[in-house]
Amino acid sequence: FRSAAIRTGVIIPLIEETLKGGIVLFILLRHRREFDDSLDGIVYGSMVGFGFAMSRNMIGFLSGFFVHGFSALSMEALFTGAIYTLNQAAYSAIFGAGLGYARMSKNRRARRWAPLLAFFLAVAAHIGHNVAVHAATGFNLLTMVLTLGGFILLGIISSLALRKQLQWIREELKDQISKELYDVV
Repeated sequence: FRSAAIRTGVIIPLIEETLKGGIVLFILLRHRREFDDSLDGIVYGSMVGFGFAMSRNMIGFLSGFFVHGFSALSMEALFTGAIYTLNQAAYSAIFGAGLGYARMSKNRRARRWAPLLAFFLAVAAHIGHNVAVHAATGFNLLTMVLTLGGFILLGIISSLALRKQLQWIREELKDQISKELYDVV
């Protein structure tokens, strides 16, 4: 029991976040001009997380179907698959936000440490979720609330980044458009 809990709770999140983080880092390095800030990092990180989760879900659903038939495709499996997908997107988005923050930062320390701290935050969030869900027995309200945590975290990070984007737009447009239109933005 203990080795399975360690593998599920610690090792698997570390491996998954390293793989997904590597892909987000590859996107940054390959398409540097398109990866401007933390909002871009959230978008690219989320897409990597969605892709990873959907691939993993498809493999899990198909293997469950081939072993147990249609009973393996219950609403619970589909629901948890959809919600866990949101969490995978959230973890990758955290790392992407850190890369984006480092990309736009003028502070040398922030450029160096933000991606590393974001990576560890993503891993810690993933580990925390897995340990909490593993401790909760079965599919219940607690499991659902813990699972929705990733979605909530992604929403918070996205809204903060979007607010910063709106601030930049206002600053850039101030001298470019009329006051009436500017007040709308």
